[in-house]
Amino acid sequence: MPAGKNASYRYRIIDQALSNKYRRWSYNDLLEHVSEKLAEEYDILKGISKRQFDYDLQIMRKDPPEGYGAPIIRKGCEIYYDDPDFSINNNPLNDTDIENLKEVMRLIKPFQSLPQLMELETIIGKVQGAISQHVADEIISMDHNPQAKGLQFVERLYKMIKEEKIVSVLYKPFIKDAETNFIIHPFLIKEFNNRWFLQGWVPEAGKYINLALDRILEIKSLNGKSDKTKRKKLMDLQKKVVGISFIEGEEPQAIRLWFNYLQAPYIKTKPLHPSQKIVEENETGIVISLKLVPNFELEQLILGYGERAKVLEPDSLAEKIASRIKASIENYK
Repeated sequence: MPAGKNASYRYRIIDQALSNKYRRWSYNDLLEHVSEKLAEEYDILKGISKRQFDYDLQIMRKDPPEGYGAPIIRKGCEIYYDDPDFSINNNPLNDTDIENLKEVMRLIKPFQSLPQLMELETIIGKVQGAISQHVADEIISMDHNPQAKGLQFVERLYKMIKEEKIVSVLYKPFIKDAETNFIIHPFLIKEFNNRWFLQGWVPEAGKYINLALDRILEIKSLNGKSDKTKRKKLMDLQKKVVGISFIEGEEPQAIRLWFNYLQAPYIKTKPLHPSQKIVEENETGIVISLKLVPNFELEQLILGYGERAKVLEPDSLAEKIASRIKASIENYK
């Protein structure tokens, strides 16, 4: 593939490297790194020339819409971002991006009413919001995390999952000083609460795992195919929880929650989970039933409703919520 046709990929690789706060790069090391990635992704064994690499850096430094306004500094042998928090993923869409999005919207709009594609309505709304946020008069405002890291991995992980690859992930948890390397069968990229996660199976540990994309330092494709049976089981587990955390082997429980009359209309129009059913409704509020495996995210969700919600069953969940409320009260004494 000609060098110019993978320019956006090279920009992302350069950005990913320079955004890594745990490594300093020399010019030659970064050049070699980009060449290795091109060989891995596109089978371009000759690598990238210094002339092309310098031109890439020049384009990245240019202001939008032509470039990204990247604060790339080359000092002696070192090359780095002058602003350590900069990433091209934080930049607004340029004019070309916006026009491309508009064209995509025009293409998919006619299919919006098909019953199989009802989710297109949500997708189109998000696309319209993305465009709106980058024009002079914002009309649609969406929740987003401008500090989100790790989005540069989404495209490569998507391709690896689609091709059933096994992946090596270099990971830096918040609670540990040392980096950890996982050999993972990747199955799902999931967004939750404005953060992105990779979910998959770790054969060495014999369990499923959630890895936050913003803590991933590097990914590499390995030989071998991922285990399809493990993927099916993960997707089944996903249906039993709210959020992203789960423990294999736990079975869903019958959960009953009460919401007062102020919260009831919101719970009815936006169910907490597909398993939600209304079992009782009167002037004081509603009682709903859920079939779920209780987890941390469900607890957070319930606690978020404050005095407008109450756990009726199971007792174990009610006691857990009550305990957390008591601990929270202690913080204010």
